[in-house]
Amino acid sequence: MTNLLEKGVLNTEGGDNSNENDENTEEGIIKIIKKAISQAPANIDNELKGGSRNPWIACYGSTLSVIFAYFQILEGLFPKEFEEQYKQANANLQALLKRQAYVRDKYLVNTPEEIKTELLSKLDIFKEE
Repeated sequence: MTNLLEKGVLNTEGGDNSNENDENTEEGIIKIIKKAISQAPANIDNELKGGSRNPWIACYGSTLSVIFAYFQILEGLFPKEFEEQYKQANANLQALLKRQAYVRDKYLVNTPEEIKTELLSKLDIFKEE
């Protein structure tokens, strides 16, 4: 699997430093998505340990909602030459949304550990499979 960041499609390095933390740029939005992906296990764990009555799959759904919302913003910002990569990332996200809904319906209260591991590994929607 190749990550689109590694291929240079989604460049979050270098460039104009004034936009480094700007949430309204492609780079800023991608950084937010990547941060949500990398922090997902800890955020879910913290939510569960913090007294949340939500089951694991609902906490996962919260993280997935953040990724989905920011990815929708990227739609008009992706460079034309990388349209296929955007479509692949979108397909990955749509498949993950369907998988999360299926798991939520089947294992609302007790999500098996192997499914948790699977869902967390699929959060990086920028990976090409």
